[in-house]
Amino acid sequence: VGIALIVMAKAGGVSISITAGAIVAGAFFGDRCSPMSSSANLVAHLTDTELYPNIRNMIKTSIIPTIITVIVYTMFSFKFPLSSGENSLSLEIIKSFDVGLITLVPAIIIFVFAIFKAEVKKLILISSIAASIIAIIIQHSTLIDVIKYIFFGYEMHGESPLRSIIKGGGILSMLKISLVVFVSSAFTGIFEETNMLKTIEDLVNKSKTRTGIFVA
Repeated sequence: VGIALIVMAKAGGVSISITAGAIVAGAFFGDRCSPMSSSANLVAHLTDTELYPNIRNMIKTSIIPTIITVIVYTMFSFKFPLSSGENSLSLEIIKSFDVGLITLVPAIIIFVFAIFKAEVKKLILISSIAASIIAIIIQHSTLIDVIKYIFFGYEMHGESPLRSIIKGGGILSMLKISLVVFVSSAFTGIFEETNMLKTIEDLVNKSKTRTGIFVA
């Protein structure tokens, strides 16, 4: 989504820096409040808590910053309006891909299933299957290509100017992050079972207020 918004900003003559700021602000909000957020899922798993109640609590603490951010970027939007004129990048997207409402189906599936609090793993699987079918039928990719994209990430062929913009992803790109999570989880288990942090834990448990816990 960030890539698409940057392309739109370039096409419409909007400041790339401001657009990047808006994207990062949205990423922070999504990382806290989206059921698709990897960090939210990791926290729920490690603390044996429910994902959706956690998200509901995080939304409460995100309301004021989100409102302020929306107001600030709305003001920027009036100062730097998006031009409707087309440039080579937007034309190249239309030339390279079959862009239509049906390509929104994977995203719509995520929104709808999230509303009904579906299990995230099932949500990702169904959305990925829908996206793969669309890639094969609408975008005319082969099954082999789709499997390669899933594992190694997407890469355009030819001399398209989009080649350096629309690329990456894939399961293999997540291996380093997965290793960090694996090692972190291992340390958590070691600390818990050896009572290595018992003294610190007792100190924290003595605190009766949020301020006291924070100081501890």
